[in-house]
Amino acid sequence: LAVLQRILDTAAERTWQVTSVNLDSLTESSFIKLLADLDYKKDFQVVLDCELERLDSILQLIAAQRRNLKNYHYILANLGVMDLNITEFQKLGPNVTGFQLVNDSDPMVQRTHQDWMTFDSKDLKPSRRRLRYTGALTYDGVSVMATAFQNLWQQRIDVSRRGNAGEC
Repeated sequence: LAVLQRILDTAAERTWQVTSVNLDSLTESSFIKLLADLDYKKDFQVVLDCELERLDSILQLIAAQRRNLKNYHYILANLGVMDLNITEFQKLGPNVTGFQLVNDSDPMVQRTHQDWMTFDSKDLKPSRRRLRYTGALTYDGVSVMATAFQNLWQQRIDVSRRGNAGEC
């Protein structure tokens, strides 16, 4: 929601016309109607921000409705665009921009994926799925904090003592 808020704030500052729609609540028929409305209004710049599985089905639906022509500009705000198969989507030449957060060829990333898949959790009942990008960001944040505390510990700085703010 922070990304959406930033987009809306910027749009207000620059007097841009912005339409925001929650894709999770839309049925296929209402999404097709939304595409027709955007086409009628000549709104050809679209930002799609959702998880990979949902994004893949949305791109297939857009391609089936032929809303992937050269005059369309799509920003895929998901953090794993390389995990999508957008070959069919790009056939009619839309401008597509996306982001890739994780380099899957990195050995550390491969080891983290393997650890995630083999982690034995008593609380996790459903079948194990690939680590999502939000989980990867959380993992990175925890790793950074753990490394920082290890470095402070090695320097003999007691971070557990109250009132030592600024002594580090």
